[in-house]
Amino acid sequence: MPVEAIPISPNTGTYLEVAEAEELAATFPGLGAWTAATAPARAAALNQASADIDSAMPYQGRPLEDQQARQFPRVAYESTSLPRDAASGGAAGGRVVWDWDFAANQAAIPLDVKLAVLHQAEAILAGTREPRIALQHDGVVYDQTGSLAESYKHTTGPGVATGLCRRSWVLMRQYRLRGGRLL
Repeated sequence: MPVEAIPISPNTGTYLEVAEAEELAATFPGLGAWTAATAPARAAALNQASADIDSAMPYQGRPLEDQQARQFPRVAYESTSLPRDAASGGAAGGRVVWDWDFAANQAAIPLDVKLAVLHQAEAILAGTREPRIALQHDGVVYDQTGSLAESYKHTTGPGVATGLCRRSWVLMRQYRLRGGRLL
């Protein structure tokens, strides 16, 4: 039976546009790959990093809108006891969202999510993690290149299965599903 390709749109939006990411990057030292990259490479890395964040783990709550392309902003939990007025301090139609922009009176992408995307984009642009992750995924337990040798084993470390770089995982772990159910 022939395999049929299903087109998947790689550009479903990003949590962070290049200009905003550049402003954030200016506040963090040590983002050498980001600094050295061109604007189109940065945009592509931000798009991939946003997809990485979305697929890293199940998150507590649910996306704010049923048809939104990305996982954030999210409804933290449902509450029927809250006022139905959006100006009620982070409640949108009786739903409590993770972050609320009071000036714009709307749900916002949490700053930690944006920072996680920036750090993941840095890791993507650096290009050093993906070959190692691919080897680990394939079960390689020993690899030697010249005088450099690496050994991998299956680990249940909390961030390993997400595919996120450590900095991104640390920022995103607060949103992961810990118990209960997805809304």
